[in-house]
Amino acid sequence: MRNAVLTVCVDAIQNITLLYKGKFLPCNVFHKQTKQSEVVIAKDLNKTVKTKSAPAPDHPWRNYPLPASQESRNVTAARGGDISTLENR
Repeated sequence: MRNAVLTVCVDAIQNITLLYKGKFLPCNVFHKQTKQSEVVIAKDLNKTVKTKSAPAPDHPWRNYPLPASQESRNVTAARGGDISTLENR
């Protein structure tokens, strides 16, 4: 079929048919693949991948209540507790 005249027909439903000398030829339609991700050198990885390192100020993790055991430790340490300093002498 070198240098042969081939007619490609596309109808309203996007069906493709091939005509060669007035006869239909069987054909398969291949869809273009999506673009694959690029290979990146480890040194350039941080520049390529953009991630947030800390949650936003209004994120629920920042407003999570402390357990009762940690709250009591923080209160006693703030009042002076059993930690001695040079100023207390």
